[in-house]
Amino acid sequence: PPNFPLPEVCFLGKSNVGKSSLINALTKSRDLARISKRPGRTQQVNYFALIKRDKCTHQGGNVYSFRPSDSTGFLIDLPGYGYAAAPDDKVSTWQANTQQFVLDRRDATWLKRMYLLIDARRGVADFDRAVMGWFDEARVPYSIVLTKADRVGRPQLVRFVNDVCMRYHSLLYGEGTGDGDGGGDDYDEEDEEGAEGAEEVYQGPVVHVTSSKTGEGIEPLMWSIDSDFVDAAAQDLIMEEEYGDR
Repeated sequence: PPNFPLPEVCFLGKSNVGKSSLINALTKSRDLARISKRPGRTQQVNYFALIKRDKCTHQGGNVYSFRPSDSTGFLIDLPGYGYAAAPDDKVSTWQANTQQFVLDRRDATWLKRMYLLIDARRGVADFDRAVMGWFDEARVPYSIVLTKADRVGRPQLVRFVNDVCMRYHSLLYGEGTGDGDGGGDDYDEEDEEGAEGAEEVYQGPVVHVTSSKTGEGIEPLMWSIDSDFVDAAAQDLIMEEEYGDR
């Protein structure tokens, strides 16, 4: 992976959740991220540099060349989990490698946020909850993105969003994780008073509801990613002003 001290955000989710389509929608490109009809085809980490047009060399209306160090940040497409067109031993290796990659980028302070993609047709599965729990333990900031929202009704979307929001509330106020039957029934308002919440909650409070097909939620997600990059740039500026070249 690149070793430039630039902000990174990662996209992770079950195979066939629509990661490639989402990245293409975010970048307004049809084929930047390769879309396959067979789930589990992404078997390696893919970096996509975000670069201002004045930092690129153009030829025939297309970007001809650029320097990765001129990027404002990177979008990272990670291998999917849960299903893949490969033997089980390879799947296990990918997942272990992905976890180590996330930890390494976190320790390098370049990884600013994970975006965990969940298929709105399926809702939050047990494996998704396990990944969320791992993020909590690893102290990796993450946000939830529901994909393919155009394929389900609003009542179902609201139920899934409430499920995730109740989990955040439970973490914030120390009520467990609320990972019950998907309706947030594990939470009891009477227990909120006097409850001790976590010192820091790594799950983001916002659930992004998106559709790569209709464009729903794409712009708000773009602004969220932009804020991850801006926050990183602001922190770097503060450190530079405070410590200089020391």
